[in-house]
Amino acid sequence: MGATAGITIKAKITGIQDMDFSKISFKTPTVDFEKASFRSSFAGMSINGSLSVTKDGDSRGEGYQGDLTFTMPGDLFKVNANGGYFERDDFTWGFFYAKLGSATGLQIPPIAINEISGGFYFNCKKDPNNEQNAIPQKGVIGVIAGLGLSST
Repeated sequence: MGATAGITIKAKITGIQDMDFSKISFKTPTVDFEKASFRSSFAGMSINGSLSVTKDGDSRGEGYQGDLTFTMPGDLFKVNANGGYFERDDFTWGFFYAKLGSATGLQIPPIAINEISGGFYFNCKKDPNNEQNAIPQKGVIGVIAGLGLSST
């Protein structure tokens, strides 16, 4: 089990120029949350996740992005989910995508369903190079659905 977090602490230090430590003070300290992640394994199962925060100046805008993965022993099944919500100066955009997969699949002879996936995108499009990301594009709304099949 483990976890990480990223924060930034900002403060203005005054009175340091004279090297008189009695005059040193910290003014208007702020704390900015940047990212948190966790991972855990128990009874052969594992769960991992993260949440990150973007600020003004990021090309995506100001917002949140996260992911979650849950795996059962022996890859009985695995769930991946990710998404994000961002506000830019000219529009708001976001996405959510989830995938459920299984090593054995749901057996319906002569086929097996090994994966089901789906998601939605508003004011963005799916990144063709990274299924855990999207590319902002105002006016685009999309839905994606998938089904993984194999023969038994």
